[in-house]
Amino acid sequence: MTNIYQAFEVLEDILMTLPEESSITIVFISDGQDTVNGEDKLRNKMKSLRGGQGRDITFLCLGIQSGFPTKISMDIRELYHTGDEKIPALYLIEYASEKAFFNKFETMSNCFRASSDVRCLNAKGSLKEYPWEQEVVP
Repeated sequence: MTNIYQAFEVLEDILMTLPEESSITIVFISDGQDTVNGEDKLRNKMKSLRGGQGRDITFLCLGIQSGFPTKISMDIRELYHTGDEKIPALYLIEYASEKAFFNKFETMSNCFRASSDVRCLNAKGSLKEYPWEQEVVP
């Protein structure tokens, strides 16, 4: 079951725990199909959210499949995005594949800001600095 509204309730709880001066990047990935609320009910419920409350938020919406409702991404962007206005309200992957995700994240990568390097090793001992990059053995 997908409950988009509930996900944003949790997001707002997390935002309240972060210092107000934090720079935040949020990537919302969804097919846009809220199976709990339905599109009309979802849009009405989303109006009750507090939004980013003036925080420095770069909000990126990655819609999966061609049926993603663009209006949802516009509504959510209005609530949270205070970053660069040139960033699209919706990045869309019409047909999901590993290559499509790689290409889209490469396109979005200039929107990500890292406060420090984070390196993660997987079970094979390979390293990925960014999820869409090739693995590197240290």
